[in-house]
Amino acid sequence: MFCRRKVNKSGSTSVQLIEKRNSRSVVVATIGCAREESELQRLESQAQVEIERRRPQKSFDFDMSDLERQI
Repeated sequence: MFCRRKVNKSGSTSVQLIEKRNSRSVVVATIGCAREESELQRLESQAQVEIERRRPQKSFDFDMSDLERQI
């Protein structure tokens, strides 16, 4: 999953979350749209937070002291 900027017909720019499915780009969510660069950067930051929230868990946080007690 990644975010992209898409220029709209109105001249504003949308920030979208995109996922590749079957070799096609699918819009998962639109975070928002803006005209100013500072607002677009804020939306991209929100998009990165949303990507992390939607990403499946890849690691576990084990407490090594618990494993040592079991051995």
